[in-house]
Amino acid sequence: MRNPFVDYLNTLHNAAGANTNALAESQAVEPFYKHLQVHRRVGKHLARMLQDEPRCIILTGHAGDGKTGLLHQILVDLGALDSSAAIPRASEATMPGRKMKLFFAKDMSELPAAEQENLLIQALQAPQDGSSSILVSNTGPLLHTFKRLQEKGKLPGSFQEFQSDLLTAMDASEPNSVQLDGYEFVLVNMARIDNVGMVGLLLQNLTAEAVWADCQACPARDKCPVLNNAITVRRNLERATSFIETYLLWLQEHDSRLTLRQILAQLAYAMTSNLSCENIHSFLDTKHYLFRFHFANALWGFRGVEDNPASSQLQAVSPLRRLQLDEKSVGADYNLFVRKDLSAFDDATRELIDEFLRGKIVDGMSPVADARGRKSVRRFYYLFASQEPEAEFEQLLGSLFSPVLPSYLRLRYGRALQADRRLVKRALLQGLYRSIVGVPRLDGKDGIHVTLRHDRSGITGVQLLLGEVRGDELELRSEPVEAFGDYPDNRPLHAIVLKLRNSAAVHEIRLPLLDYLYHLAEGVVSTRVNPYLSQSIDKIKASLMEYVGKSEDDVRLLVLTPDGPETLELFIDGDRLIVS
Repeated sequence: MRNPFVDYLNTLHNAAGANTNALAESQAVEPFYKHLQVHRRVGKHLARMLQDEPRCIILTGHAGDGKTGLLHQILVDLGALDSSAAIPRASEATMPGRKMKLFFAKDMSELPAAEQENLLIQALQAPQDGSSSILVSNTGPLLHTFKRLQEKGKLPGSFQEFQSDLLTAMDASEPNSVQLDGYEFVLVNMARIDNVGMVGLLLQNLTAEAVWADCQACPARDKCPVLNNAITVRRNLERATSFIETYLLWLQEHDSRLTLRQILAQLAYAMTSNLSCENIHSFLDTKHYLFRFHFANALWGFRGVEDNPASSQLQAVSPLRRLQLDEKSVGADYNLFVRKDLSAFDDATRELIDEFLRGKIVDGMSPVADARGRKSVRRFYYLFASQEPEAEFEQLLGSLFSPVLPSYLRLRYGRALQADRRLVKRALLQGLYRSIVGVPRLDGKDGIHVTLRHDRSGITGVQLLLGEVRGDELELRSEPVEAFGDYPDNRPLHAIVLKLRNSAAVHEIRLPLLDYLYHLAEGVVSTRVNPYLSQSIDKIKASLMEYVGKSEDDVRLLVLTPDGPETLELFIDGDRLIVS
């Protein structure tokens, strides 16, 4: 027997160069697309905007960010396109139930410059004619088209001035209105829309029983690695989703964001290892193949314990491997490799790993002694140890990524405990203190001395003291943001901000900055600080300096002593310099 869904999954990745459905325009006419499609919140929001009043919307972003798929969703929701139809290059439709017309263009990035200009002008003018419009373009071609039109005088204003407004709107994580001398449009940068939350919905759709129903009558079902992967992920969906979400968020926060196309390709490949049903029918009925082609190994681009060179074609595999997560010793190692305690796994996964650890799957290999074997078991543990308590999973994330990550995640998702707020604020205060003064604060207080020192790279024993900001003058907040995340549990997203009391200064604390300041507070000094971190810290320092002000009547010094910092005041009385 053959399940055509397996063939379909193998067209979503490029491990063998047969990714015919990797592009959304090919996907739309594919019968299985409706089973896999995620109806995104931002799409529903934009469809309402187009219906409510004449409006121009421009979808931009990188290739693979889901622009065309989102356009397909919007057009179907508005009744402007049949769900099984391909999107025409450009067209106009009347929205059912409304007299208002909708002009849409699929992707002007692929067209000659003259056609790009015509489509952009038509989209911008649609609201003035009482119609709505929606246009899709990659970011580079969109900017160049605006530039050409303004230089030719076909659009008003100077591109040099307008570019700043465009780039500001592109940096937003939500739809942003842009004005251009009589024209107004809504810009949506899909590269800034959260796509981490889609993992849970994609895994739900990839493992739904309906798409695997054909496998139930297959004589090879018990030895089929692909069906086993679908069942294993379905049984352990929450754990697998949480782990994948976390490493994708870590990559995203550290400027290695994966596109939706790359994420889907990796998940599809992890499910099938590029196997066909014909391949599987020829397998012997042993657990060797279940292990060799398991989701836990394929997600990292391995076949069992061996590297699979074909996986290098998957752009999402390299960033995951660079994290070296499966090479890190974790708290569960003792239970897994010494005690052989596999109680964290469900029965089927436990049986498979037990056979592997007892040397019954890979001939001539001692899995515990061999680093390749330990790495593989860790991969299983990260994704499928669904029977262990949530607190242990949080400890795992802390050891793999950063000790402050679990608290950061609870703040991000609006689930923070008071202990999380204390931990994060302590990390910020102590990290900032060490960044400004150069040494940790030793007197047990939580304020920040704001100083100037001539040697920023070393320790200066005496520094000019501008003032001190008490700990209670700095407020840590988690503020709700509309980021249009597609999390299955509809969790709200929050921005973590540091605010100076009675001041307009507010600073967003992203994960890399929090992680850096946490480790700085713990005494870990990095000699290489990326521009984002140094710029973020400098902005906070500038706000602190402005907050404390500077008195011209006296001079204060901060003196670093073995017992903690001491302050001295200098002032001139006649011809005397007095120190107090």
